[in-house]
Amino acid sequence: NSEVSTTPLLVDKEKETDKKPQRVVSLLGASTETVYRLGLGSILVGRSHECDYPPLCLSLPCISRPRFDPETSSSKEIDDAVRYHSANGNAIYRLDSDIISQLQPDLIIAQDHCRVCAITPDDMKNSETCMNVPQIIVKPSTLQDCFDNIETIACGLGYPERGRKLKETLEHRLDQVREVVATTTATSNNNNNRPNVALL
Repeated sequence: NSEVSTTPLLVDKEKETDKKPQRVVSLLGASTETVYRLGLGSILVGRSHECDYPPLCLSLPCISRPRFDPETSSSKEIDDAVRYHSANGNAIYRLDSDIISQLQPDLIIAQDHCRVCAITPDDMKNSETCMNVPQIIVKPSTLQDCFDNIETIACGLGYPERGRKLKETLEHRLDQVREVVATTTATSNNNNNRPNVALL
């Protein structure tokens, strides 16, 4: 699922628009990777602290930080900090409004599925700069939602056809995995030998 935030961005899924965003900030690792996979990495001007793939994106200005230091904190300390901020309704992440203003984005991409995992619209409410910029907010709850979000992002960037092609490519790869699993499972069932699966 996906939606456009309170700063409207009209997404046309049928045709390319003449008004394509030229300065995009991505606040979600998956959307950053999607923009690069669409061949549009050159329009990214900023990223979140969690965006680290492809490695090329690490050269972009980072505009967010957790309210605690994950590098020096233990797993328990991080968990305690997240629980504390969540219980008190506090934002878990800080946005650097000065850097955002300097970047002058014309589109921000974020998510509203998990307030712990990444920056959400609630985290941006205190940033006047963010609230004045059109936003695409994705909310993936299933794998199919993730595929659909690729089209949403591509359409928001003005390249719907690229989004459809990338989505179809990934869905085809998933179908190939399903075929291999089905064949392996059928063979294993005939031999009364269930496969051992490693998820990496």
